Amino acid sequence: MDNIKKNPNTKIKSSPIFFSIWLIILIFMEACFVKNANHSSFWDNFFSNQQLLIEKYSDTDLYPILFGSLKPEEEKLLFKKEDKLYLSGYVTKQNNSSLAKIDGKEIPAVNDEYFTNVEYTKSEFKGRPTYKMKRRTSFKYPTYTMKDFFHWLEVFSSSVNNEEQLAILDGSIVYKFLCSEFRCNSELGDNQALLSFALDERMKLQYKTFYIKLSDALGKVKFKVKLFSKSQKIGEIYSEGRTIFTKILHFKKGELQSLENLTLFFEVDLNFYGLRIQVQNLEYHLFMKHSETEEIMTGKFPIYPKYKVSGRLFYILPPGLINIFIPQDIESYMSDYFDLLTRSADSEGANFTTRIKKVDGNQVSVNFESYSEIFQKPFRPLAATKKEKREGRDFYLDLRNKIVEDLRP
Repeated sequence: MDNIKKNPNTKIKSSPIFFSIWLIILIFMEACFVKNANHSSFWDNFFSNQQLLIEKYSDTDLYPILFGSLKPEEEKLLFKKEDKLYLSGYVTKQNNSSLAKIDGKEIPAVNDEYFTNVEYTKSEFKGRPTYKMKRRTSFKYPTYTMKDFFHWLEVFSSSVNNEEQLAILDGSIVYKFLCSEFRCNSELGDNQALLSFALDERMKLQYKTFYIKLSDALGKVKFKVKLFSKSQKIGEIYSEGRTIFTKILHFKKGELQSLENLTLFFEVDLNFYGLRIQVQNLEYHLFMKHSETEEIMTGKFPIYPKYKVSGRLFYILPPGLINIFIPQDIESYMSDYFDLLTRSADSEGANFTTRIKKVDGNQVSVNFESYSEIFQKPFRPLAATKKEKREGRDFYLDLRNKIVEDLRP
């Protein structure tokens, strides 16, 4: 590995865009060490159906609305039933082709291979207009379960913590792709391995828009996510400057096969034109139940985190005057935001439930339900100010295609 430095004696020093990158990195790592035709087909189906919807509706506001981004002026694009505004996106199998559509269909048809429905109910929280949002998604794909994922995590953990097996990364289609765009590095320490992906300007040659957005986000946000099962640490992902690090601890065989709960601890340090927002102790709890025929995973934010607002917006305005740029002063906004996110006396809190059920043949049916309450006019410091046409290739599309290829035996 020309661009990987491996040293077994080295000691490791301890936005949705980052979380999605982390998940994609985790999925790609499975491809390095566990080849499986079912897993390849599962992700191929999932990615393909998403892409069909994206390609058909990329020039509209419908796709973002379907996944939780609604502005008051866009309400006219939804369908109405009683006090609910709703929209559905689905992919239907017809003969040998798949057709994507977003409209007002309320329940999936027999030949819908992917179906997602979102409902918005206009509400109010402490005097601020909100949407209560519920989303239901269902699909039936080749078998892939939570146990499959944790089995891989054990295999991957033991592999990257071994000098000889770490070389398997050399043959990974996805790792080669990532390292052709990022500067990659790996180090071995005591019972842990550290992989890093540093942003590199060569990415601009093919993925200019993605590079600019990621560079801007990493320039504004420093984050850390630590993953625990009870008191046992499993892994960590964090950023330093424009580099993303993934720390993987070493696990023994069978150590992760009967997990019943996971806790993710988030720390975020956002610097937005002189305004600094620091968030600590934001916890996300995952609970899992397993039977011979079904797996159930639920998730929620149960605990109100610590946060601190300091600095001056545009290096001039103190926090008390920032309500000129957002619907409410920043302190009240942050307090209300975390009230909505966590389960409290005033809020149900954001939560989800996923059911993976084995069905006839080599398939599983997946049903996902989520709930959240969001501000109608949120403060989005990382959002683009206007729609821009993408320059260069779609980085996520290319990466997804290579994941599917790499998983295939």
